[in-house]
Amino acid sequence: MWTVGGRVRAGAFVLMLSVCACAPGGGVVGTASPPAAPAITDTVIQSGLTVPWDIAVAPSGRLFVTERPGTISVFESTAPMAKRVTTAQVAGIRAMGEAGLLGLALDPDFPANGLLYVCASRVDQGEWRNQILRYRSSGALLAFESVVLRAGPTAAGIHDACRLRFGPDRKLWVATGDAGQPAEAQSGTSLNGKVLRLKGRGFAAKDGKRGDQLVEVEIDVPAENAELQKFVEGWSAPGNPRAS
Repeated sequence: MWTVGGRVRAGAFVLMLSVCACAPGGGVVGTASPPAAPAITDTVIQSGLTVPWDIAVAPSGRLFVTERPGTISVFESTAPMAKRVTTAQVAGIRAMGEAGLLGLALDPDFPANGLLYVCASRVDQGEWRNQILRYRSSGALLAFESVVLRAGPTAAGIHDACRLRFGPDRKLWVATGDAGQPAEAQSGTSLNGKVLRLKGRGFAAKDGKRGDQLVEVEIDVPAENAELQKFVEGWSAPGNPRAS
């Protein structure tokens, strides 16, 4: 038997390793069992909405919702089936595919000024653009105030996007889609496929008072992108009708 004992010894060695791996204190540690998945429940907050796209909750608890065909709805709270306080229909919306009334953001000073901003795919002078609009909420009223960004990114039925958020710098950030044209994201003459940061929120007017028209919108552009910088400066210059 020992004349072929090399095989026996090898078999005994493998068996010994297997025992060590299974025994407490062995040299091989087993994988811990994964924790149990947390229980997830869902609650219907509102029903009967038509393609709800974005939501925002005010400090008072009121719920603001954009519906892609063009409606801004305001509810008393986030409680299930809370009363609808008011609605506003955004004019000029062209809702097709992924385009329509999209992003929504409340002003950082919303409790004091009641301002909110939406992104809307609208037809303006024959061009289909994603525009940034400003509304004011006061009690049971929700009224249009002004256009913040008129000649915005080209709208499209796919990859339209248009998410709005205020950053820690209190400036309005806008994420735009490439409108189904991937090259637009790398183009120096397009606002599509970019993240824009609006320095102004439309409070300036030529007389120094807050007015209905935005005099100038500035967008941060990397210094090394001279082509895009020139493009932005061209359409956002004071007095250019495309900038307001």
